[in-house]
Amino acid sequence: MRTGDLVQGRDDLTATLLPDGTVLVAGGEAYDSTGSNAALASCELYDHRTGLWTPTGSMTTARDYHTATLLATGDVLVVSGTTAELYHPASHAWTATGALNADHARHTATLLPDGTVLVAGNDTADLYHPQTGAWTATAPMLTRRSEHAAALLPDGTVLVAGGFNLDFTGRNNRYPPSGEVYHPATGLWTPTGPLVDDTRIDATATLLATGRVLLVGGGDSAEVYDPATGTWAPTGRMSISRGYHTATLLPGGLVLVAGGYSGAGAVPDAELYNYQTGQWTETTPLEDARYVAAAVLLPNGAVLVAGGTGDRDLPIAYLPYAELYDDPNPPPTATPLPSATTPASVTATSTTSPTPTSTSPTATVTPNAHVAYVAHGNGHAHAGHTPGSDAPCADNGNAHGNAHAQGPSHAGKVNTDCGASTDADDAMSLPGRKPLPLWLAF
Repeated sequence: MRTGDLVQGRDDLTATLLPDGTVLVAGGEAYDSTGSNAALASCELYDHRTGLWTPTGSMTTARDYHTATLLATGDVLVVSGTTAELYHPASHAWTATGALNADHARHTATLLPDGTVLVAGNDTADLYHPQTGAWTATAPMLTRRSEHAAALLPDGTVLVAGGFNLDFTGRNNRYPPSGEVYHPATGLWTPTGPLVDDTRIDATATLLATGRVLLVGGGDSAEVYDPATGTWAPTGRMSISRGYHTATLLPGGLVLVAGGYSGAGAVPDAELYNYQTGQWTETTPLEDARYVAAAVLLPNGAVLVAGGTGDRDLPIAYLPYAELYDDPNPPPTATPLPSATTPASVTATSTTSPTPTSTSPTATVTPNAHVAYVAHGNGHAHAGHTPGSDAPCADNGNAHGNAHAQGPSHAGKVNTDCGASTDADDAMSLPGRKPLPLWLAF
């Protein structure tokens, strides 16, 4: 049973966790009164304590293909084209801020350790300074790219990878063969080693607990970047090909990848990546197939997925529906025994609280508060691997399977191959399988 739908169905939206625990959804695309696709200025807030959405102040400019970044001040910076504006949670109002030096769309925005924001896309990059509201140009990327992914690395540099290089005449549509790293100290970019698979449009980049980065999308393959060597290595394959999905880092370290677009259209499939084994495991699918949706980790450890586009033959292509995912492997809560310094009447608990972050179709937060894309994880070490390592593809042995909350259970392929993609899933019963976590429509 569905309650708490978005006030406005939309795709290409952003979802940002605010300091008070509510979620700001801003802009996107929907049908206008004439039935044409149009950018939206409207915004709304989700309260996980009530499961309800309420309208909030509208942006000064209708936007899609934009980014939203939570600043240290608690305000939210939204960027598209050559303009930017700030959302102020205390007043629920928007105000314009400085204009960018170049036009940006299908770009990335990354909050740097010093509080500035790096916006990178096409062949330009700009830095936003919250103290002054001004933008300064920084060195352009080495390769022109759009619809790429970005992740803040543990040393404060920024990894950019994937996307496509288009000269906007339609003649030069190709895929950048490598990633690159931005160095705030020098304002320069340096190349990484070549990608294993360079056809990664609208992929996601998720910083793992090991400090490496998981890159997913554009097919069923995945790869891991090692900042220490600047190289990419293949890891386990997903059960299906997908792009325009969401990726969320869970408190336990697993990465949840959900929805997306495959060859047959929008997909509901969801799976978990275990960085210790390099394996993917299918989990309960979304109730609604969707792509270009938004996902955000909530303070209670659940993942909110909202909006997106469903299959075009549905009555509603721009989905107003939202769902919650419950982490099947939440991190343990430590409860110390009473001691001489801890009275028996007092119980001390320690939990991992997510750091508020902005999310867009390509972004993540990690247990150590580094920004990347979306992921969570917990699991057991695979035989022959050390916990804390990112298992290479050659030894992955992916076990796949899914179970719908309503309907038959299915198990997919077990894939130990890092070669050609295969998307066929064989249906079979799963006697005695551990119950899967549920997506909950609220």
